[in-house]
Formats: sequence, C-alpha cells, structure tokens
Amino acid sequence: MPKNRKITIVSVVLLFCLFLLAVLMIVIPKVLDVTPYAISDNKMAPEYREGGLVFVKDISEPIHVGDTITYYTNQGEEIKTRRVLAVDNKIEGYFVKGDNADKAEMGLVHKRNLIGAPHFYLPYIGFLADLK
Repeated sequence: MPKNRKITIVSVVLLFCLFLLAVLMIVIPKVLDVTPYAISDNKMAPEYREGGLVFVKDISEPIHVGDTITYYTNQGEEIKTRRVLAVDNKIEGYFVKGDNADKAEMGLVHKRNLIGAPHFYLPYIGFLADLK
C-alpha cells in the first residue's frame, strides 16, 4: 500500500472520530435535554470514574435516599456527583456520600445547588467538557 494512501486512510478515520465526538458533545445533549459534566474524582467509582463524562438531566420528581445527584460546590467552582444518604425536607437539602468513600461529605447539599441527576455516563472523555 502506498504511503500517501495510508496517510489518507488515517486522516479519514481521525476526521470521522472528530465528527462523532462533535455529535456526542453537541447534538445528543440537545436532543436528550442533558448537560455534560466531567467527573473530577473517583469517589463514585466504579459507577462514575475520574475523567469520565456524565450527562445530567434536570430532576422533575422528588429525590429519594439512594438516588444519585450532581450539584455545585464552592459557590459553583466545582461540580460533584454523589449518592443521597438522607433528605432533609425542612431546609430542602441532601446529605450525600460517594460510593467509594468511607465517610459522608461534610455539610448539606442545598436544593439551590442541585444541577440534576446523571442520565448516562461515558468513560475517558471527560476532558471534552473541560474544553468549553
């Protein structure tokens, strides 16, 4: 096989992969009404690993113990995904813990910091959400 043909095949494959990533990051979230966020730690491993991309959808029904939620921390500087341990209906908040963590997270996740619930997850491509 000539060298130019190999380069052309590799180029076409790379362009196709870039096209698939663009569809994955732009079209699918718009159609499914989800927002992509990168997973920044391994506290929810093995379900959600660091470097993965979680697609989060707004929550319309009440949150229960055992549900997984995605929320803002540190005045919106960081985004976390954790499992709900307890629900406090008086002050509208949630106590959370990572599946791979020994202890619960400090403090309460207030309803105003809630982004939504993970709808689906893709491993290894979380860096794409950080490119924005």
